[in-house]
Amino acid sequence: MRKLILLMGILLFFTQGAFAQKKAKNIDIKWTSEKKCKKIYFTQDAVFAYDDTGYYILRKAGAIKEKNYLVHIDNKLNLDKSR
Repeated sequence: MRKLILLMGILLFFTQGAFAQKKAKNIDIKWTSEKKCKKIYFTQDAVFAYDDTGYYILRKAGAIKEKNYLVHIDNKLNLDKSR
């Protein structure tokens, strides 16, 4: 009996994650062709700002000597500026 209760408790615990997040509404996903970069970037905190001209992303480059880049991507998902 204890094993059955324990098993049901474990199943209940692990199935909570499947229903923890609500489904998002009004999402528009845009896919573009694959873009090639000269450097290997690690995106940090994903998109942290956006406006009518596009999206602003903070990226890191380099594993040993890290450099931060502020990147602007336009509404057509093309790299516009990187500083």
